[in-house]
Amino acid sequence: MKFFKLGVVALLAIGFSSCSVENQITRSSGEWNMTSYTLSGTSEEMENGQVTSTASITGVASNITMMVTFMEDGTFTVAGSFDMTLSFESDGWSFSFPIEDANSLTNGTYTIDGDDITLDPSNGDAFTGMVDISGSTMTISYEETEVEEDNGVTTTETNNITMVFERA
Repeated sequence: MKFFKLGVVALLAIGFSSCSVENQITRSSGEWNMTSYTLSGTSEEMENGQVTSTASITGVASNITMMVTFMEDGTFTVAGSFDMTLSFESDGWSFSFPIEDANSLTNGTYTIDGDDITLDPSNGDAFTGMVDISGSTMTISYEETEVEEDNGVTTTETNNITMVFERA
């Protein structure tokens, strides 16, 4: 009898958790206009095990026309773009440069599991972040780290990105 009750409880838990994920996907489906895109991070260069330079990086989008459409079948499409100004500061020097018609996403697939969203764009690597859907606002936040090595110098860049959308 104990095992029967445990089995029923386990089946109910699986059923409720499946509904929760399905409801999140259903809640996210539809057209979403991007209203903001921000980036903040650091870049560190190392040579022979010693840090040779560090920089802080910030980016803020403007002229945003990007719309993402999430479908209930787990696919998404992207239209539009945004401009962004990236700023770097390191050891007393700073510079900024504009990027026009940027597009951080292309069509692809997505999954939502609780507060985690995984986006797998057709032109790049999949990434997982946090998703928060509150009323007509959806916020997706994630961290990306990129490591490059060139002639004995290792550069590690870590960025935190936040995208905010409003339901169209």
